[in-house]
Amino acid sequence: MSFDIIYRILSVQRGIKPEELPPAEDIKKVERRVAKDEKNMQKDSKKLLKSNEKLGRESPLLLIITSSSLDA
Repeated sequence: MSFDIIYRILSVQRGIKPEELPPAEDIKKVERRVAKDEKNMQKDSKKLLKSNEKLGRESPLLLIITSSSLDA
């Protein structure tokens, strides 16, 4: 028996029907989405830093570093 037939038999025995599974996403689509999300996160973080500067606030990361250095 070929691997495909064995896989089919084992899947059906476990209640899994391959033809009913949702199609997997194309890897290129996923890579593009991840790149887009990373770019948007960078833009959002820059906007946050600019708005904090306008309000005279320190960045949250700076506050964490400063407070942790005071604890030591």
